[in-house]
Amino acid sequence: MSYDLAFTLRPGAQPPAVAALKEWLAARPGWRVFDGHATYFNEATGTDCMVYLREPGADDPPGRAPIQLTIAGHGPHTLGIEVGEEVQALVEAFDLLVDDPQLDGMGKGEFTTAGFLGGYGAFNRLAHRTALMLDQRPRALGREKLEAAWRWNRGRDRL
Repeated sequence: MSYDLAFTLRPGAQPPAVAALKEWLAARPGWRVFDGHATYFNEATGTDCMVYLREPGADDPPGRAPIQLTIAGHGPHTLGIEVGEEVQALVEAFDLLVDDPQLDGMGKGEFTTAGFLGGYGAFNRLAHRTALMLDQRPRALGREKLEAAWRWNRGRDRL
Protein backbone atom coordinates (compact mmCIF):
# COMPACT_ATOMS: atom_id res chain seq x y z
CA MET A 1 0.00 0.00 0.00
CA SER A 2 1.51 3.31 -1.04
CA TYR A 3 0.56 6.94 -1.58
CA ASP A 4 1.49 7.89 -5.13
CA LEU A 5 1.56 11.42 -6.49
CA ALA A 6 2.20 12.11 -10.17
CA PHE A 7 3.44 15.45 -11.45
CA THR A 8 2.05 17.02 -14.58
CA LEU A 9 2.85 19.97 -16.81
CA ARG A 10 1.07 23.22 -17.35
CA PRO A 11 -0.51 23.45 -20.83
CA GLY A 12 2.19 24.12 -23.41
CA ALA A 13 5.06 23.57 -20.98
CA GLN A 14 7.99 21.30 -21.73
CA PRO A 15 8.88 18.60 -19.18
CA PRO A 16 11.90 19.31 -17.01
CA ALA A 17 15.00 17.35 -17.98
CA VAL A 18 15.67 14.37 -15.74
CA ALA A 19 19.24 15.65 -15.31
CA ALA A 20 17.88 18.97 -13.98
CA LEU A 21 15.57 17.14 -11.55
CA LYS A 22 18.47 15.00 -10.32
CA GLU A 23 20.71 18.03 -9.87
CA TRP A 24 18.02 19.90 -7.94
CA LEU A 25 17.26 16.92 -5.67
CA ALA A 26 20.98 16.23 -5.03
CA ALA A 27 21.43 19.80 -3.81
CA ARG A 28 18.65 19.45 -1.21
CA PRO A 29 19.34 18.10 2.30
CA GLY A 30 18.22 14.52 2.84
CA TRP A 31 18.02 13.51 -0.83
CA ARG A 32 20.18 10.81 -2.43
CA VAL A 33 20.00 10.43 -6.20
CA PHE A 34 20.39 7.13 -8.01
CA ASP A 35 19.97 6.09 -11.63
CA GLY A 36 16.17 5.83 -11.92
CA HIS A 37 15.07 7.21 -8.57
CA ALA A 38 15.93 9.41 -5.62
CA THR A 39 15.24 8.84 -1.94
CA TYR A 40 14.58 11.31 0.85
CA PHE A 41 15.49 10.37 4.39
CA ASN A 42 15.73 12.64 7.39
CA GLU A 43 17.70 10.74 10.02
CA ALA A 44 16.52 13.09 12.78
CA THR A 45 12.79 12.55 12.13
CA GLY A 46 12.68 9.19 10.34
CA THR A 47 10.75 10.74 7.46
CA ASP A 48 11.29 9.04 4.13
CA CYS A 49 9.88 8.87 0.62
CA MET A 50 11.02 8.11 -2.90
CA VAL A 51 10.64 9.64 -6.33
CA TYR A 52 10.92 7.75 -9.58
CA LEU A 53 12.69 9.55 -12.40
CA ARG A 54 12.58 8.49 -16.02
CA GLU A 55 13.03 10.01 -19.39
CA PRO A 56 9.69 10.79 -21.08
CA GLY A 57 8.54 8.08 -23.47
CA ALA A 58 6.08 7.83 -26.33
CA ASP A 59 3.69 5.78 -24.17
CA ASP A 60 3.46 8.43 -21.43
CA PRO A 61 0.16 10.18 -20.92
CA PRO A 62 0.25 13.69 -22.43
CA GLY A 63 1.43 16.37 -20.04
CA ARG A 64 3.15 13.99 -17.60
CA ALA A 65 6.37 15.12 -15.93
CA PRO A 66 9.21 12.57 -15.64
CA ILE A 67 8.91 12.29 -11.85
CA GLN A 68 6.51 10.51 -9.47
CA LEU A 69 6.45 10.50 -5.66
CA THR A 70 5.78 7.40 -3.57
CA ILE A 71 5.27 7.16 0.17
CA ALA A 72 5.32 3.50 1.21
CA GLY A 73 3.04 2.27 3.97
CA HIS A 74 1.64 4.09 6.95
CA GLY A 75 3.48 6.51 9.20
CA PRO A 76 2.95 9.39 11.59
CA HIS A 77 1.04 12.43 10.35
CA THR A 78 4.29 14.40 10.58
CA LEU A 79 5.60 12.42 7.60
CA GLY A 80 2.94 14.16 5.50
CA ILE A 81 3.95 17.57 6.84
CA GLU A 82 7.63 17.09 6.02
CA VAL A 83 7.12 15.42 2.63
CA GLY A 84 4.55 18.09 1.78
CA GLU A 85 7.25 20.74 2.22
CA GLU A 86 9.51 18.85 -0.19
CA VAL A 87 6.70 18.54 -2.74
CA GLN A 88 5.89 22.25 -2.40
CA ALA A 89 9.52 23.12 -3.12
CA LEU A 90 9.57 20.77 -6.15
CA VAL A 91 6.41 22.12 -7.76
CA GLU A 92 7.61 25.70 -7.23
CA ALA A 93 11.10 25.01 -8.62
CA PHE A 94 9.79 23.34 -11.80
CA ASP A 95 6.35 25.00 -12.08
CA LEU A 96 4.54 21.64 -11.97
CA LEU A 97 0.97 20.59 -11.35
CA VAL A 98 -0.09 17.36 -9.63
CA ASP A 99 -2.30 14.38 -10.33
CA ASP A 100 -3.41 12.99 -6.96
CA PRO A 101 -5.96 10.20 -7.50
CA GLN A 102 -6.12 9.06 -3.86
CA LEU A 103 -9.34 9.05 -1.87
CA ASP A 104 -9.76 12.64 -0.65
CA GLY A 105 -6.69 13.61 -2.72
CA MET A 106 -6.25 16.90 -4.57
CA GLY A 107 -7.19 15.47 -7.95
CA LYS A 108 -5.58 17.16 -10.96
CA GLY A 109 -4.28 20.71 -10.79
CA GLU A 110 -2.41 22.99 -8.43
CA PHE A 111 -0.57 21.56 -5.45
CA THR A 112 -1.77 22.80 -2.09
CA THR A 113 -0.37 21.84 1.28
CA ALA A 114 -3.87 21.48 2.73
CA GLY A 115 -4.94 19.28 -0.20
CA PHE A 116 -1.86 17.10 0.14
CA LEU A 117 -2.28 16.71 3.89
CA GLY A 118 -5.96 15.84 3.39
CA GLY A 119 -5.15 13.17 0.81
CA TYR A 120 -2.19 11.78 2.74
CA GLY A 121 -4.21 11.84 5.97
CA ALA A 122 -7.04 9.81 4.38
CA PHE A 123 -4.51 7.32 2.95
CA ASN A 124 -2.69 7.09 6.27
CA ARG A 125 -5.88 6.41 8.26
CA LEU A 126 -6.79 3.62 5.84
CA ALA A 127 -3.27 2.18 6.01
CA HIS A 128 -3.34 2.24 9.82
CA ARG A 129 -6.77 0.55 9.89
CA THR A 130 -5.50 -2.10 7.49
CA ALA A 131 -2.45 -2.72 9.68
CA LEU A 132 -4.70 -3.10 12.73
CA MET A 133 -6.95 -5.54 10.86
CA LEU A 134 -3.85 -7.57 10.02
CA ASP A 135 -2.84 -7.35 13.69
CA GLN A 136 0.25 -5.31 12.90
CA ARG A 137 -0.01 -2.96 15.81
CA PRO A 138 1.38 0.46 14.93
CA ARG A 139 3.19 2.31 17.67
CA ALA A 140 0.84 4.86 19.18
CA LEU A 141 1.60 8.23 20.69
CA GLY A 142 -0.78 11.14 21.02
CA ARG A 143 -0.82 13.54 18.04
CA GLU A 144 0.44 16.52 20.07
CA LYS A 145 3.29 14.57 21.70
CA LEU A 146 4.27 13.03 18.39
CA GLU A 147 4.36 16.40 16.64
CA ALA A 148 6.32 17.99 19.50
CA ALA A 149 8.93 15.20 19.32
CA TRP A 150 9.10 15.54 15.52
CA ARG A 151 9.61 19.32 15.75
CA TRP A 152 12.33 18.83 18.38
CA ASN A 153 14.14 16.17 16.35
CA ARG A 154 13.82 18.17 13.15
CA GLY A 155 15.31 21.28 14.73
CA ARG A 156 17.95 19.64 16.91
CA ASP A 157 20.86 20.48 14.60
CA ARG A 158 20.01 24.19 14.86
CA LEU A 159 20.05 23.91 18.65
